[in-house]
Amino acid sequence: MVIGVLLLLVGALWTLQGLGYVGGSAMSGVTLWAVIGPIVAVAGLGLALSRPRPGPDPGSPPQDSNEPTTGRRPCRPDGTLEAMEAPRELAQVNVSIARAPLDDPTMRGFVSAFARTADLAERSPGHVWHLRPAPGEETVSRDGRLLVVNVSVWRDHASLHDFVYRSSHGQLLSRGRRWFHPSTQPSTALWWVEAGTRPTTGEGLDRLEHLRAHGPSPTAFSLRRQFDAEGKELPRSAQPVS
Repeated sequence: MVIGVLLLLVGALWTLQGLGYVGGSAMSGVTLWAVIGPIVAVAGLGLALSRPRPGPDPGSPPQDSNEPTTGRRPCRPDGTLEAMEAPRELAQVNVSIARAPLDDPTMRGFVSAFARTADLAERSPGHVWHLRPAPGEETVSRDGRLLVVNVSVWRDHASLHDFVYRSSHGQLLSRGRRWFHPSTQPSTALWWVEAGTRPTTGEGLDRLEHLRAHGPSPTAFSLRRQFDAEGKELPRSAQPVS
């Protein structure tokens, strides 16, 4: 502010000298100073009227000038940054033991019904993705058994539950004994994946084996004992009722 006042006074003096109102100087009567003087005076006035920018609080921690001021991750109480969780989706695998190869006449009804059910799933609310095997890869041979493996991804528990129990998919379940042998239970496994993940048939079978061997956990859980996307077991009251 002081510098601004001094420039204002000097500029005014030069202006008066340039206009010839103040004599006794080599600048008196020189038009150039009548031009420079007002410029200096205006600059000084601007400095005098401007407010100084407040400095940092001495008691506040220093800030990194390269750190963005928006989009910061939340901090834990100890000051460390929390990890930003990617969106999660619910993957499921269901395994059935076929009584015959799918090209056998006795399986014709299942093949037709399954195709319609797969189309229904893709139109269902909350459906994200469904594994459609390549021709000739619809079944998996394991331990002398012919497995039909269904893998899909859903938005959440409720979306999957509504499709399985409250759509025409339930009719397919009721007729399953015609086409499938009794299977070791559980025959369905669920687990959470990052959005965009597309599980393979092999991964689905591994998750089901883990569930059978170790019981429900965030790694693989059942329809009866479910976990949320953060790995916490859901109370029975919070799970969809079939």
